[in-house]
Amino acid sequence: MVELEKSIPGWKEAIALMKVGGKYRIFVPPELAYEEKGRGNLIGPYCALIFDIELLAIQPKDNTAKRSIPSEKKGGQKAEEEKPKIVEPTKKSKQDNQKNTE
Repeated sequence: MVELEKSIPGWKEAIALMKVGGKYRIFVPPELAYEEKGRGNLIGPYCALIFDIELLAIQPKDNTAKRSIPSEKKGGQKAEEEKPKIVEPTKKSKQDNQKNTE
């Protein structure tokens, strides 16, 4: 389970575009990840990140409602495996990038 409010901007943007049951490969540029800070010894500064994500359910913060994908189609047949979709987060505007260099 991923808490979006604690996630990098690239994850927030990608998850907002996903549908429950979807499988995606996302490419997150450094501007939407950890930028010049990196993340300890695991992720260096200015690294682009690639993730394979499957959205199984959406669970509100208060845990009162859940949405999940059906495991079978009508007639008892198994659902076909869905191939990952490519999602590339939008890039920051030139104005945003200039703010970061000042």
